[in-house]
Amino acid sequence: DPLFKWALSEIHDSGVNLVTLWQGFKSPGLYINVLDQQRDLFIGFNNVEPLDPTMKYFDELHDMFLRFDLIVLDANLSANALKQLSKLHRKGILACDAVSIEKAKRVFDILENIDYLKTNRQEFEYLLKLGFKPLLAKGLTTIVTDGKNPVTVYQGGKKYIFAVPNVANVQNVSGAGDAFFSGMLFSLIKGEDLNKQIDRAIEAANKVLESENNTLKGAIT
Repeated sequence: DPLFKWALSEIHDSGVNLVTLWQGFKSPGLYINVLDQQRDLFIGFNNVEPLDPTMKYFDELHDMFLRFDLIVLDANLSANALKQLSKLHRKGILACDAVSIEKAKRVFDILENIDYLKTNRQEFEYLLKLGFKPLLAKGLTTIVTDGKNPVTVYQGGKKYIFAVPNVANVQNVSGAGDAFFSGMLFSLIKGEDLNKQIDRAIEAANKVLESENNTLKGAIT
């Protein structure tokens, strides 16, 4: 549909390799967000159905897990897909962003199989209610963002707190969480320590916060 073609063009122009693109046959759905006066997300609506490409593309996906140093599982995948993929033998690091409380329900079932998890404060607290114990999950690094408040990281049975510098010229926050996780994972695969990973993550997120050319470019506000 037109939205798919627009997204494809934007991704291609950004320099992303689309050789392994999997194309479904259903409409991708719509996502609508309502911002508050600080241009932060107030509420979001979506009708995006979970994707399950694992059966049709299992061999190709398995091959990717054996070739790449980093795999990021999209929480829009179905619970079945997340479970199957998280159990595959892999070469490198497996990471996932909870994205929303609704998707955190599916992510909860694969926490023992992944290496890195990013959540915001609300998603983290929801996982705690489900029984998640981050200090006992020693094979999992959990990163908790909380807007302008400090970032909390649980790693190897320890808890770390990182201050977040103030950003004076925030345009809007949409996409900042994605940039944060991308910056951290980029630093991780470069072999940098946790302090440097968080520094890069915050730097990437701040660039999005201060940019008008982000995921809400052209949005009606």
